[in-house]
Amino acid sequence: MAANEKETYPWPDPLAPPKFTGDNPHTGRTCSSTPSLEIPASWVAYTDAVYDRLFLPLDQLLGNVCGEQVEPIKATPETFLVVIPYGAGNGLYTKKGNQHLNQDILAFLKTFRFARAVDEDTVAVVDLDAITEGAMPEQVEAAYHAQDAANPDTQGMQIVMPTQSGTGNGKDRYGKPWAMFLTGGSEWLRDFLAYQQTFAIDKTLTFSIMKFEPAQFLWIIANFSGDSVLCEAEGAILTAVKRSLWYHDEFRFLIDKILTKNGVPGTVNDHAVHMTASFTLAFFNNTDDWGCPATVAQLCSKLIATNIEDQRAYLHIIRTTQYWVDLAPLKLAGSIDCQLCKADTHPTYGCPFFKTEGWYGPTYDGVERHAQHVQKANMKPTSQIKRGRGGHPQKMSAGKNGRKRVP
Repeated sequence: MAANEKETYPWPDPLAPPKFTGDNPHTGRTCSSTPSLEIPASWVAYTDAVYDRLFLPLDQLLGNVCGEQVEPIKATPETFLVVIPYGAGNGLYTKKGNQHLNQDILAFLKTFRFARAVDEDTVAVVDLDAITEGAMPEQVEAAYHAQDAANPDTQGMQIVMPTQSGTGNGKDRYGKPWAMFLTGGSEWLRDFLAYQQTFAIDKTLTFSIMKFEPAQFLWIIANFSGDSVLCEAEGAILTAVKRSLWYHDEFRFLIDKILTKNGVPGTVNDHAVHMTASFTLAFFNNTDDWGCPATVAQLCSKLIATNIEDQRAYLHIIRTTQYWVDLAPLKLAGSIDCQLCKADTHPTYGCPFFKTEGWYGPTYDGVERHAQHVQKANMKPTSQIKRGRGGHPQKMSAGKNGRKRVP
């Protein structure tokens, strides 16, 4: 298509409602589907709530995990579930007392019982009423553990700790690997665990369980900062990004190639519009070391390319293109991620999990600590504060054992 045909094409409103939002794996809430059976009961209390749905791509879940564990998981991902402790990383797994964290989690999962008939010829049935009547508390607990050991839904269930590939930074408290791997157990219990997702028992035992989703990809495209990044400028930012890409020859060529190969009809202009139709923005009201506003805008989009080279080329173009909102440029910011739940869609201080009503798990005092840091920084003499040079935009790509984070 000739260059002048870009000008004559009837480009749509860049602020039209986004498409494909129902496909976004980062959105949604837990307990939103019907499990195979009724919800099982547990004699151990946990925070029974509805949470934001977690999604992590395969490369993050298996990051810094040794090949001997990665290969069988990639071969049959449907036979495994992912177990991610809250605040997972080197610091958690090497902390004294956590060497058997997998067994502690497994012991809790064994407490779940479905109210359904069992075959007493093949399953040992514990008569709790007969055992616990008039018993001491420790005897009652022992009776419960005996019942757990006979749980038909956890027979053969195992949770395996990750083994590092040996390439990570052991000093990074939240560095990968993050996940443990669950095998075995009944289909009913596995469905319930993925349905409930997050279990907060106490400050030392809180975790999430998810299915591997190898066909899903991150929708996080880029994060932007700068003087023009304001919540009230959402429309102006989206318009600037979309229109810049619609006219970007390299972007147009790549997208036309991808969508033509995928059988999507239309011209190169149609394809450019199609590829940006799912663009959305989310804003995070960060502050810098001196308490000044440092809002970050996160651009999300459905990643249509399934070829890894095409994906990288697509992300590279979007992240290296210069966008202008009036007189102010958008600057590429560092990645946003939560050190606690591992989501890519909010910073650690904004984690919604520890703010859940009735939360039994650990809490995070990062907001208070940052406020104290800001107060100390503002108490320094002005001459000690370096101004006027600014920081370089951080790369968005993840490292092998962790990711650069927005302050």
